[in-house]
Parts: sequence; structure tokens; C-alpha cells
Amino acid sequence: MQNPNDTNGTSGTTGHQADQARRNINETQRSAHEAIDTVTGKVHPAVDQVASKVHSATDNLAGAASHAADRLERRSEEFMDSQAELLENIRDYTHQKPITALGIAVGAGFILSLLLRKS
Repeated sequence: MQNPNDTNGTSGTTGHQADQARRNINETQRSAHEAIDTVTGKVHPAVDQVASKVHSATDNLAGAASHAADRLERRSEEFMDSQAELLENIRDYTHQKPITALGIAVGAGFILSLLLRKS
């Protein structure tokens, strides 16, 4: 029977192989960590640059959307003002010339009914 402490036999060779395997594993692990650190070091600035450009593009897009919303709000207010002014003009006209306004309304209704009947 072999002595477990025997370094001259098969168990010595197996122990040496196990030690060599551990060294290889440790070296591979160290190399992998170095490679990861190297890649991370190289990728990090690129990611930062892309993130910065994306932030800048987002800010530009938000600024353009805000500007468009402001323009839309102004146009909406102008439209509402124009609508209110037109309604006021129609009221004034109907008060000043009620017979003419009634004639226009009847004529418009007649023309509209003809157009709708043909459809």
C-alpha cells in the first residue's frame, strides 16, 4: 500500500500536477482580470463619450420640443383671439344689419341644402 506522504511515487507526480494546475488556473485568472481591466479602461472613455453625446442630443431635442410647444401655444392663442374677433364682428354686423344677416343665413342654408342633396 502506498504511503500518502510518499513523494517519490505516483502520488508525488499527482501532487505536482495538481500544483501545476493550480498555478495555471491562478495565472489564467490573473490574465483574465488584467484583460478585463484593460478592456474596461479602453471602453470606459468611449462609453462616457457616447453617453455625453446622447445627453447632448437629448438636451437639443428637448429644447426643440419646448420651442415648438411655445410656438404652438402662441399660434393657438392667436387663433383663439382671431376666432373671438370674428365672432364679435359677426355679432356687430347682425346687430347693425339684421335683415341682411338673415338673408345671408337663408341663402347659405339653401346652397348648403342643395349641395348635401346632390351627395
